Amino acid sequence: MSNIIVHTNPSLYDKSVTLKETFTLHPRRSRYILVSESGLENELANFVTEIESGNKSYTLYTASDLQTMTSFFENQLIGTQLYIVATWDVARMIFEAAVNAGFTEDEIQTKVIGDKKRYVYCMKCFQLNDATTKDKEIQCSTCAAMLAVGPFYSKFRKGNIGYPFKPVVQ
Repeated sequence: MSNIIVHTNPSLYDKSVTLKETFTLHPRRSRYILVSESGLENELANFVTEIESGNKSYTLYTASDLQTMTSFFENQLIGTQLYIVATWDVARMIFEAAVNAGFTEDEIQTKVIGDKKRYVYCMKCFQLNDATTKDKEIQCSTCAAMLAVGPFYSKFRKGNIGYPFKPVVQ
């Protein structure tokens, strides 16, 4: 019997190790890429000053279309550190493009502006549902089952596991 190893790329989720309140310079990186959602460039001002004071090389990139960004990421050298500033949905798109181009979680730091989202995987119908980070229970948008949002995030399912339950009617 052969062992099958399934690799799943890292994903951005509400407790991801890449989420940061403030960015830190990685001392062993030779290049820095700063990607911001359009209109959020000012969120990088202090960090740009820190990079410049250390005489480090950086590229400031405004997130535009996914195809251009993917091509940009694929042409980066090993040892590049990526910093993302964006709202949740845009940050998630940028993160996935970077990971697909070969960046690792250690090479990415992400600062989300605004609310983060949580995704809940329904164990009844096997579909993903949107939720807030505060939701403890949700109703599945596909099968209408009530789901208790579990603490476990499945990288394979790309969401917290949602356990079906029958609500107690008073």
